[in-house]
Amino acid sequence: MQQKNKLKNRKTCIICDFDSLSGFGHYYRSLVLYKELRIQKFNPFFLFSKKNKKFVYPYIKDIKTEFFDFNFNKDPKKLIKFLEEKNINFIIIDSYKVNDKFEKKIKNKFFLISMDDKLKTHSSDIVFNPRLDHDLIYDNKLARWYFGKDFVLFNKASKKKFRNNKLKKILIHAGGADSYYKNIKFYEEIFSYLDKNKFKVDVLCSNRKTKKKLQYQNKIFDNKKNQSKIKFINFDFNLRKSLKNYDLVIGPAGNITYESINAGTIPLSFPLVNDKRDSIISWNLFGNFLHLTHNESKNKIIIKKILSFIRCEFKT
Repeated sequence: MQQKNKLKNRKTCIICDFDSLSGFGHYYRSLVLYKELRIQKFNPFFLFSKKNKKFVYPYIKDIKTEFFDFNFNKDPKKLIKFLEEKNINFIIIDSYKVNDKFEKKIKNKFFLISMDDKLKTHSSDIVFNPRLDHDLIYDNKLARWYFGKDFVLFNKASKKKFRNNKLKKILIHAGGADSYYKNIKFYEEIFSYLDKNKFKVDVLCSNRKTKKKLQYQNKIFDNKKNQSKIKFINFDFNLRKSLKNYDLVIGPAGNITYESINAGTIPLSFPLVNDKRDSIISWNLFGNFLHLTHNESKNKIIIKKILSFIRCEFKT
């Protein structure tokens, strides 16, 4: 298929990570694109692996979706044939599982757009990366890259009418995948601090096993005095509508962080893994001034000091 013919068909396939290990981040931001593409009549649909159908199915109501048995990087011919039969011209990829070799094999067949926050090598036509410290458009022989905060994808949240002077209600989360045990030291310090203070706390946790483990290992949940002020809530795609009801949102940096800032709620965030893609400056530029580095989030002294700072800023 010739390059000049790539843009004639507006049918678009979105491929993103969405399973029990990846969490909701890739799918969540891809949904923002999906909705806008529908408005612009690009006829989008999501393509997921069949092996993840059971996990994905509860979250795709009213979302056009296809399931296909494929492996990105072993044999793309099967996938290419499937997409050509669907008359696809645009492919949007938001996945850590796709490598540059795969992109090279399909680039001549489709117009390829990659969403990237790891600064990987790409052979896509266009690459978006929101994590650099400054906005930049960069062209090389392979692709046009768009960097910076202007290219962050998130759903607009319901906004606060005014900010409370008192710290009353807190949301604690570990992302959609309930990744509390990727940095349990951080959460143990948070729970220990909350055990000594009178705040209403919602703990976002959809996994029953994780919930029971947290309850068993943290004294805060055994204290009867805390039972009225602490409750577990399940993950909900409409969470952004209630973020305005919290004074502080604590958890790993991601879509919930962006939506908290948009809602006018203060986030305390950190990267779940130390994979070198985190940028404190880019978070600061977006309005997140309480972002810890990976090492800081494992340091008890720093966690206690940042919590003391927050308490001083609010009238508690």
